[in-house]
Amino acid sequence: MKDPDGRYQCLTCYKSYKQKGHLSRHRKYECGVDPQFSCSLCSKKFRHRSPRLPSDDGKLMCPRCGKRYGPTLNLVAHLQFECGKQMILQCPLCPRKCKRDDILQSHLRNIHRIT
Repeated sequence: MKDPDGRYQCLTCYKSYKQKGHLSRHRKYECGVDPQFSCSLCSKKFRHRSPRLPSDDGKLMCPRCGKRYGPTLNLVAHLQFECGKQMILQCPLCPRKCKRDDILQSHLRNIHRIT
């Protein structure tokens, strides 16, 4: 149901949302519903699913391996491309191994001065 401002309003708690999908999410996961998602490390319950777990220093902690990251995008990239993956790329000039090609290219530029 839309309120006078044209927003979608929850009939239970009267919160309003600009988009109908946001109201649907609110009703499914938030309004009058117990938290459905739990942390894989501590079993704390949450209303939203998120890869972000703040650590004591305010950084975001990976729920799989515990590494900490500042920006959310760094954690998302870690979860998508690095966490649990084997190091398969070998530097041709030293013993360094990487999981991602862009990291290997950066290593070659910065350490071995190869462009």
